Amino acid sequence: MADYNILVAFESEKVSGTVAKILTSEAMKPVYICSSASELKKRVHYYQRGIIVCGYKLKDSSVIQFAEDIPKDFGIILIANKTQIELCGNDRVFKLAVPLKKQDLICSVSMLANMYERPAFKSVAIRSEEEKKLIYKAKELLIDRYGMTEQQAHKYMQKKSMDTGNKILEVAKIILSF
Repeated sequence: MADYNILVAFESEKVSGTVAKILTSEAMKPVYICSSASELKKRVHYYQRGIIVCGYKLKDSSVIQFAEDIPKDFGIILIANKTQIELCGNDRVFKLAVPLKKQDLICSVSMLANMYERPAFKSVAIRSEEEKKLIYKAKELLIDRYGMTEQQAHKYMQKKSMDTGNKILEVAKIILSF
């Protein structure tokens, strides 16, 4: 993830500073901090790829409006309240509800960076109906608790599976145990 560019975009400079400080504390130094969508759109063209950590509304636009204008090589993490998250139906936007734990932000940025670095990989796994139900329940928990889409929940579980060396079924059981 060292070659990943992180842009922080919030309407409030104080919030931007706080988020940047959290990322910097984990060796994820943001390359740019801004408060408007117009600044953000200009800046993404300087970088080949990256991650945008943003709020629902910037000074001149909402995430719903500017997300479509961001190149596909940029992942977008939205930090907002549940109501705002529900308004954002864009599947490309990874959603985190406030209040937010520092570690959730760090893990989300790392996970998104890894998702964009690796090519899509589809494995063929034959699972029983009971195993499928467990995996589905774990996805539902991630969707409800963290406002993820079904696709994001699935990718999150795949990532954890790869990182830990456990099968996705084991990851699902761990998620359900919390």
